[in-house]
Amino acid sequence: MQTDIFTVPVFKMQVIKNGKVLFVDNSKTRDIFIINTVNAYDDLKYYRNIQEKSLFA
Repeated sequence: MQTDIFTVPVFKMQVIKNGKVLFVDNSKTRDIFIINTVNAYDDLKYYRNIQEKSLFA
């Protein structure tokens, strides 16, 4: 299985999507690690959009 790991500044969040995407919050750095996902790039874009909307809402 392909493993993609991204590190992005986001709010504390833990999500399991279709058993493929695991978001783990690091409370010290507030980083999110996206692991073992085929749609890592799309998911990262999706959740970054949510973050931006919540920041400027």
